[in-house]
Amino acid sequence: MTATAPILEVDDVSKNFEASRGLLGMPLLSRKREVVRAVSEVSLSLGQSEVLALVGESGCGKSTLGRVIAGLIRPTSGELRFAGISHTVLSAAERRDWARNVQMIFQNPYASLNARQTIREIIEEPLRVHRIVPKSDIAARADELLDQVGLDPSFGKRQPHQLSGGQCQRVGIARALTVVPRVLVCDEPVSALDVSIQAQVLNLFADLREELTIAYLFISHDLGVVERLSDRVAVMYLGRIVETATRDDLFSSPKHPYTQTLLDAVPKIGRSRAHSVKVSGERPSPLDPPSGCHFHPRCPHATDRCRVEIPHLKAVGSNQFAACHLYE
Repeated sequence: MTATAPILEVDDVSKNFEASRGLLGMPLLSRKREVVRAVSEVSLSLGQSEVLALVGESGCGKSTLGRVIAGLIRPTSGELRFAGISHTVLSAAERRDWARNVQMIFQNPYASLNARQTIREIIEEPLRVHRIVPKSDIAARADELLDQVGLDPSFGKRQPHQLSGGQCQRVGIARALTVVPRVLVCDEPVSALDVSIQAQVLNLFADLREELTIAYLFISHDLGVVERLSDRVAVMYLGRIVETATRDDLFSSPKHPYTQTLLDAVPKIGRSRAHSVKVSGERPSPLDPPSGCHFHPRCPHATDRCRVEIPHLKAVGSNQFAACHLYE
């Protein structure tokens, strides 16, 4: 499903969390435990130097999937493969190599940095841990990385609270680049920034992709950003992927009713409303997801089959796949 050989593959991955309900919602007093199905049987592939955007409304499982791919949390089931090697058979050294090759940039630029460290210490730490360069070259490499993300090396003496949000996000990018990764998982990396700063950071992502041949999994709910930056788009709803397509195909001809709903919510002068879909109701809880297609309670095209049978991704074009019974 990618134009190039995949560097990263996600095969039927699920992630569940145990939740508790008790007196006043207090876990210690709970007698009943339930399961939050944050990610359900997701399969994706990411080509070398490709930008795959993962979109969907808040709470659909995008960030959880990103953390699973980055190795921050373990999947409940399924398989991850990097350069054809499965994560389930990795030795300790290979897991360390996975962590080095797949790095994550977080949504909150302040919370993702150690407030007690200087910027230089934040950037130098991965260089020391992974022994990327000789000790004598660490300081020079830190200055080089700061310059690469558009910050003067003098910023290395400051602490995170002395920087703006955009500057902190650049530090987060520099820290991720210290270990020379091949994949960057970007979790809403510009949503907390002003519009003008967003443009600067997005330009930086584009420049780094060309310069370093990095692949991005770009998690976002901002379809304007996605349309500008991505090569392909995967749409997620309540833990499942409901559509994947090239950027141009998805924005010009969305197939899944939920994708059509997302695009209709974006105000854009001159955009056709030919695929407009009216939905009603609220997104169901992942504690008690609907049977069959998760979207069927809100979909105007739902049939009896949608209520009982889970749809799987199927080809609806040369580069487009949708999980919808409408395309049988």
